[in-house]
Amino acid sequence: MPFCRECGKEVEVNWNTCPFCSANISESRMKSNKQSSNDGPVTKAQLNRILVDSFIIIVTFSYLFLYSGYNDLTIFEAATLECGTTFENSWCYELKDEAMLEMLLVILLGILALITGRPKDK
Repeated sequence: MPFCRECGKEVEVNWNTCPFCSANISESRMKSNKQSSNDGPVTKAQLNRILVDSFIIIVTFSYLFLYSGYNDLTIFEAATLECGTTFENSWCYELKDEAMLEMLLVILLGILALITGRPKDK
């Protein structure tokens, strides 16, 4: 099934105009879902999705590498601490475990945010 080059929505082959954005449609301006996404210009919907994905990735990495919530350590630094083997360093292991859990949750939330809003394959 072809898609409109302007809005990216699915259209019928015999339509002359897109009912969603009123763009003029012809065989040469359509793309099928079997073609590469690199064919033709980027639509507004694709550009918006790229911008949102980039923002989510930047926020996720900023939180992991810039946020200092653990004794002036970033979450990544706290999660990768080298703790000694003595009993006095038990706080280090607790800190490391908390930071690893938080790091895992932030990464999972970032992945979930990237997946959410993706169009479903038909």
